Amino acid sequence: MNKVFVFVDANVDAVASALDFKPIPSGSNVVLLKPFDAGVYYKSREIDGLKVVSDVQIYIDLKTYKDRGEEAADFLMQHSLESSWRQSQNTGSVK
Repeated sequence: MNKVFVFVDANVDAVASALDFKPIPSGSNVVLLKPFDAGVYYKSREIDGLKVVSDVQIYIDLKTYKDRGEEAADFLMQHSLESSWRQSQNTGSVK
């Protein structure tokens, strides 16, 4: 099952209600989260009209997520973050 996590800068219950989302005890496919601070949005970008957090934030979130989250984080590291990190080491800049 696919699951989507969405950071919400508003009242989570109000957003869920406006979207007609219903809480369920398990098997949810959308999770609305109120971030602790704006740091989750650092280096976010827009993709197909949606604001998406940085690959680093996705990695951090996946690394702590059960159900194959660590495996997905490792894939992201190998196929995106590691090459960017190596490039920044060679050029002296961080992307």
